[in-house]
Parts: sequence; structure tokens; C-alpha cells
Amino acid sequence: MQATNMDTALICRNVTVSGRRTSIRMEQVMWTSLTDICRREERSINEIISMIDEKRADTNLTAAIRVFLICYFRDASAFQNMRFSGMAEESDFDVNADPAPDEELRCGALVNAALDVVGARRAAASDGN
Repeated sequence: MQATNMDTALICRNVTVSGRRTSIRMEQVMWTSLTDICRREERSINEIISMIDEKRADTNLTAAIRVFLICYFRDASAFQNMRFSGMAEESDFDVNADPAPDEELRCGALVNAALDVVGARRAAASDGN
């Protein structure tokens, strides 16, 4: 029998999402990443997850949270690359926010860009698709 890696074991936590209490199961590394974002953005886990819940399309909440985390850190990395080397892969964040290389990244800019990706399917569906 194999030992379970604590980073990949699912951890269940109770959260309040848009005023209702629910539980979410994710890997510890996902919870840690979400906590890091909350600390940087000066928001609670409940606030960030509620924002994701309001934007997500017909996908489950846990999947939407994972997409949000990936997009947030991808865009943060692209911003850092732009800032320090002048080169970054193009992403939705780069096109929408278009920060100057010496500009400081505003709190909330990464959250909004990641939420736009999470909600992209919902917007497409409401356009008649």
C-alpha cells in the first residue's frame, strides 16, 4: 500500500459561499495557494470563493476554484516577466490590463482577470451559444 502525499490528499473545509454554508474538498496545495491569494488581496477565503461562485459557468465550484488559482498565478508570473525582462507570454491579463513594465500591479487586478476567465463560458452561453 502506498503512503498518501499530504499535498495531494483531499482536505475538506467548511466555507460560506454567497451566504450559504458548504464544504469544499481540495488538495492542501490548493488551500495554501488560495490562502496566499487572500492574504495578498486582503480578502477572506469566503469572499474570494463567493466571487468565483458568482462568475463560474456550469462547472462545479471546486473546478472553478482550481481554474481561478491557475489563472491568477499564471498572470502574476506573466506580469513579473514583463516587469523584469520585458518579455512575457501573451495572456488575457496582458491584453486586458496592459500594465507598463515599471507599473506596480494593483491589488484586485489579478483577481479580476482570473475571474474573467472563470466566467468566460457563462458570458459565451448568454450570447446565444
